[in-house]
Formats: sequence, C-alpha cells, structure tokens
Amino acid sequence: MRIVSLALVVIGFSTGMIRAEEQDAAVGTWELEGNAGGTDLKFTLKVTKDAKGYKATMTSGDTVFTVKDFQAKDGTVKFKTEGKYNDTDVTGSWAGKVKGDGIKGSVDYEFGGSTGSFDFEGKRAKDKKDKPKE
Repeated sequence: MRIVSLALVVIGFSTGMIRAEEQDAAVGTWELEGNAGGTDLKFTLKVTKDAKGYKATMTSGDTVFTVKDFQAKDGTVKFKTEGKYNDTDVTGSWAGKVKGDGIKGSVDYEFGGSTGSFDFEGKRAKDKKDKPKE
C-alpha cells in the first residue's frame, strides 16, 4: 500500500511540474526576426510571469512597444503591440508557437494606415548570468 501511495504522490508531483513547465514556456527573453515588405526586422521580447499573470516588453532598435493582452497556453502565445516608429503609429497582433527554445508565428500589423502581415521566428536568448565573466 505504501508503494502505491508513494507512486501516486510522485505521479501527481510530476504532472504538476510538467503543467507548470508548459505554462511557463513563454517566459524568457526572445530574439525574434521577420521580414516585412523586403525589410529585415529584429525584435527583443521579454516575458515574465508573477502571481497576477504575464508581463511583456518588446523593443526593436530604439523603438519600444507596449505589449498588451499577453496570453500563453499549451505552447501558444498571443499578444498585441503598440508603438511609434519615426513618429508613425504601428500596431501588431502576434501569434506564435513555442517549441523548446524556439518560437515561430505570424504578426498582422498596421503602420501609418497600411496593413500587412509577416512570419517571424526566434530563439530564447541565453541568460547573461550563464555567461562566463571576462
């Protein structure tokens, strides 16, 4: 009986750990790349999670985007961005699939009255504290 009880505890604990890991798959710093209209684009997306939920920030060069409605479930992420590039409003609706340390997806955007979409992909950046000190 003790073995059965111990096995149930281990299975329950393992299942909980797997669920927590799946839910936190989006957390980290992501280096994203895409191409819109022949222009190569690079973004840095930083995602954290606390008791209230996910929080994210996004930058591209000197442009800082406000990230809204960030959601992560079953390896899929969705969020919206707002910002200005050269004094022109730009918004985006992002959706992607996280697989390990990689992510792929697409974004629908509006920039200065024009709309479009592009695919993006990226990798989770290595934590700076993992790098050896010079």
